[in-house]
Amino acid sequence: MARTGRRGRAAGLGWAAAGAARCARRLVRLPRSTHAALAASVLVVTAIALVSCQNARPVEPRPVPGLASEPDIRVRLTRGVQTVLVGGPRSVQVRSADGTVGLDLVGPIIVRAAPAGLELADARGDVAVVDHAQVLEFETADPARVLTADREPVFGRLTVRGDPRRRGSSGASFDVIATMPFERYVPGVLVAELYDGWPLGAYMAQAVAARSYALHERTLARERGRHYDIDAATTNQAFTGSIARDAAENAARMTRGQVLTTGDGALVRAYYASTCGGRPASAADTWEHGGAYGYNAAGPLQARPRAHGCEHAPTYRWTRLRPRERLSARLAAYGRARALSVADLDVVGRIDVLERNGAGRPSRYRVVDANGRHFDLSAEQLRLACNHAAGGLPAVTSIERVRSGDAEFVVRGSIVEIHGRGFGHGVGLCQFGAAELTRRGHTYQGVLELFYPGARIERRW
Repeated sequence: MARTGRRGRAAGLGWAAAGAARCARRLVRLPRSTHAALAASVLVVTAIALVSCQNARPVEPRPVPGLASEPDIRVRLTRGVQTVLVGGPRSVQVRSADGTVGLDLVGPIIVRAAPAGLELADARGDVAVVDHAQVLEFETADPARVLTADREPVFGRLTVRGDPRRRGSSGASFDVIATMPFERYVPGVLVAELYDGWPLGAYMAQAVAARSYALHERTLARERGRHYDIDAATTNQAFTGSIARDAAENAARMTRGQVLTTGDGALVRAYYASTCGGRPASAADTWEHGGAYGYNAAGPLQARPRAHGCEHAPTYRWTRLRPRERLSARLAAYGRARALSVADLDVVGRIDVLERNGAGRPSRYRVVDANGRHFDLSAEQLRLACNHAAGGLPAVTSIERVRSGDAEFVVRGSIVEIHGRGFGHGVGLCQFGAAELTRRGHTYQGVLELFYPGARIERRW
């Protein structure tokens, strides 16, 4: 459980003489073959232009007067990379945040973390090197785009932020961040998070949840002085640069500015997951909820019995068989990595449900080893521990992965049978459930009221 463009003035071809004198430590003409070889190391994908049922008692958004206009959002597209391809066949202006760098390049530009600094090679074969610590901004006549091997082209005002402390074999790595209007970001989340062909109402409910989550994360980032607002990965919200899907564009437009709030107007950090399996989880049981994490104690994020609608999801029910010794080693390794007492686990004897929430879903488990010692874990900790990447053990495959923290563990000799429900942490919106409930006639407002009980829909811009 994230992003596109501010127009810049078209730059003239060639180097900006004053900027080059200030910042380019070297400028050389690369042979065409060399530039082609560099470009081959990054997958270039075709750019896709961005375009900026009923419930018995629909709840209309409550307008909030006096709020600012639509904000922007800084989306971290890549973290700690050493090569990326930026731009297209146009002039690209590269400026540093402190004003010491000023370059006019011809895209596409290969940005590479070299031992001497951040190396920028443009389509003509020109190369400039700037200090690793520079924060570089890329602007074009059209919104700049970053082309990477793992997602569609992402448009926006791009920033490359190097970090000399994060060094790889060839030099420091860097982050790539795209700054874009909030409502260009939302459809890119919907395309990544939902299946094509799902009902518009599900897209609308997801749009409000995703916007709420992202605005909450943006607020935290700005308070803490972070250089980006949200990650374009499932650590926050999955995001793709492409919004070429009518349902995503329409859902974002039809719910523009709408977010979920508590009764006192505080933003709800609107978590969501693929499939709840019929029993939701509470945010307060799943993550920290005291002090700076008090938002996880918000009423709309706590579990209670409700309809769910995800009976037809592929992971509504599932079974996994795991070798007992190997599962024990993963749990112990997770304990060592997180400084938890389960690090002392010998061999699993049994795993019992210790506590359940108000909806009947397990919230805590007790792991008992063959020596009778016991170790208590939250349901989410147990899920993560079962899938932990432990040294010396093979990677957990898709057919072995424990999909949620709602499961029954049965030890049978050398095998542990795991019979589970759902996919994901189970807090908030159930995506498969939202799709089915809208097919049954629920409005998106009714879906949100069901999955975030007590929350209100407010329009922030």
